[in-house]
Amino acid sequence: MKILYVEISWGGHRKKYLEQLSSVNAENIILCPSIDDGIQNKQFVSEIQMHAKDTLGRYKLWINEISQIAKKENVDVVHFLCGDVLYRFFGMYLSRIEKPIVVTFHRMPFSFIREVSINRIFKKIDFGFVHTELIENHLRKMKIKNVSNLQYPCFFPSVNISQSDAKKKIGVPLDKKLITVFGAASKAKGTDLLIDALSKVSQPFYLYITRAGEDVNLDYIDEHTKNYSDCVKFRAGMLPDEDYMLALAATDIVVLPYRKGFDAASGPMMEAVWNHKYVVGSEHGTLGNAIREHELGRTFVTEDTDDLARVLDEVLASDLKISDKAENFRREIDPDVFTERNIEIYRSVLDINCH
Repeated sequence: MKILYVEISWGGHRKKYLEQLSSVNAENIILCPSIDDGIQNKQFVSEIQMHAKDTLGRYKLWINEISQIAKKENVDVVHFLCGDVLYRFFGMYLSRIEKPIVVTFHRMPFSFIREVSINRIFKKIDFGFVHTELIENHLRKMKIKNVSNLQYPCFFPSVNISQSDAKKKIGVPLDKKLITVFGAASKAKGTDLLIDALSKVSQPFYLYITRAGEDVNLDYIDEHTKNYSDCVKFRAGMLPDEDYMLALAATDIVVLPYRKGFDAASGPMMEAVWNHKYVVGSEHGTLGNAIREHELGRTFVTEDTDDLARVLDEVLASDLKISDKAENFRREIDPDVFTERNIEIYRSVLDINCH
């Protein structure tokens, strides 16, 4: 099978996500925002640098571009890895792509208009992936059948250094449990909520903040960690893979203090689970549901710093035992399982289209 993968950004985990899928077959091709030398497959740079709030005219040109490449390269399936960009225009013009269409949706907040759009999109595509059972169940209640939950995989290998050695390497104390926040900085990710909550925590701890992006506010961090300034380490910018894995190895607790506006699969949560780490996260939406259902750790009342402080005190005083259900969930996020599930769907939609 020859697949055309469509991506509009290299941000976050998108490159690793794409690389995992495309590398299975050297004939697979990619339509992307720029050439990435680390990916071996044939790449086309999109003439229409599409984004979620673009105009209808540009969106139409982008769909035409995809259609032309799919036809010229004689691909078997077109897989949109950026399905969220289709919501704005209700999946218009997808019928111009005369190939089976698979779409991966990363975020799916629901509203009346959004549900109208989602229904129209699923009628025009062959299959859609979402990353949580909660979203899949909601879609099935909307009478959408061509959908499946596919857990967001962990793309980092398990770390192979002891926790104590990792703590020594990054320069954090061995005698305190290490709380870490990973990923891009944005208001939705709630780093400020964690910083405020920790000023109310009585148990000993050490905080390691690793954040990248324009929303990193160093002045805020300095001002609001004064009460525990000797127990915090901050590193701005995107961590190289080696340093990211080192931070994971050193960590005792990964905290995901997301606000209500963030409701999507969490890469840092998957990486925490993959490396047998205890998770504390907001109770709302898909994140809270995953933590509770798979017993990955503890949840707290979203955006409530008092409740987050209470939960952290209890967790810091515990032995951080990883549950059997968390270990079972870890097997579900194996990248090889993720790849095989995608391939199964490609085969299925091709079989249906051949009959």
